[in-house]
Amino acid sequence: DCCSMACCGVLQSDRTRYLLTGVAPPSALRRVAIHIVAPCSLFLAAGWCAVYIQDTMINQFFSTLFVLMVLGYCVGDCARGTVKRVQVREDLLWRMRE
Repeated sequence: DCCSMACCGVLQSDRTRYLLTGVAPPSALRRVAIHIVAPCSLFLAAGWCAVYIQDTMINQFFSTLFVLMVLGYCVGDCARGTVKRVQVREDLLWRMRE
């Protein structure tokens, strides 16, 4: 499939999910917002806290909090993607069985 070859398989799961379930993939702007802008903004907030908050205790608390939020966001995003792919595979197996 040309789509898989051109993008190294990145868009294949979207195409498969669309063909099986009819669910349209998110727009490119939404993908950028979810996967790049949101985690980067949390990381920049951690950097801002580390530089501009003078009280050491509050500085460490908020910097650590934002870094942990970035890590949690990335783990949650990966888990959500895994769940979507698993649902597509289950749907495919049920359709093949019918």
